[in-house]
Amino acid sequence: AALAATLAERAVREGLLADQGAESLEPAIAAAALVLAERLEEADRLMSEGLQTVRSRGNLRGYAGALSFRAWGRYREGRLADVRADAELYPSFERPTVTDLVLAGAHVQALVDTGKLDEAAAVAAPIVATPLDRTLTLYQRFAEALAALRLAEGDPRRALEVTRGVAAWEEGTGLRNGTWVAWRSQAALAHAALGEDEPAVGLAEEQVSLARAFEAPGMLGSALRVAGVVLGEKDGLEALREATDHLGRSPLRLEHARALIDLGTGL
Repeated sequence: AALAATLAERAVREGLLADQGAESLEPAIAAAALVLAERLEEADRLMSEGLQTVRSRGNLRGYAGALSFRAWGRYREGRLADVRADAELYPSFERPTVTDLVLAGAHVQALVDTGKLDEAAAVAAPIVATPLDRTLTLYQRFAEALAALRLAEGDPRRALEVTRGVAAWEEGTGLRNGTWVAWRSQAALAHAALGEDEPAVGLAEEQVSLARAFEAPGMLGSALRVAGVVLGEKDGLEALREATDHLGRSPLRLEHARALIDLGTGL
């Protein structure tokens, strides 16, 4: 995480992204690295500046990309109202394209976390119904939101179907560090909801191991929170205490709140 953030910050600082065209992927890649490394302020600033540039050029694709990655970073920070405001700046997703996936995913997750499941399902429905390539890397950002929606709807089997698709994508790409989508944690919660404790614990512990290697406190805290929930009893409380410690040192405020609630519930 630290190395990726250093490289992305260097690219911004030395102006290596300034000359990129509005169609270029490089600014979005830098923003994604900053979001995953939990440098959320830097990512937000980069994408906000990018929005000004693409607006002046009238470039809709560039506008969608900058808005999408800004909304994703804001979701990670727990700025749910700002995510919804960003989604309102973009046309509807009735005829979705690949460039809509990250923004739609952040919007769905923000709606789920504010208890607006019907609205979240309405945003997700046209994307689910559209024959987009499910093996695209950007699609996995939407898949994470869809799995969260299915879990919130009380349908863990359908959530598992979604996470299996992400697992297949991961296997095909070799991007196995668990950062782009923490599908193991989502699958662990789904298995736990079905009373399938062994796969739930195995997947949760695998995500914790990946997060320790990546060394971003919020990612580790999030993984430990899920491990604490599925482990239960003494081991679960220990994991939840560690989760709150790591998340308290991260900018992931919503995840920190979740860990505090789960720890309180466990106690």
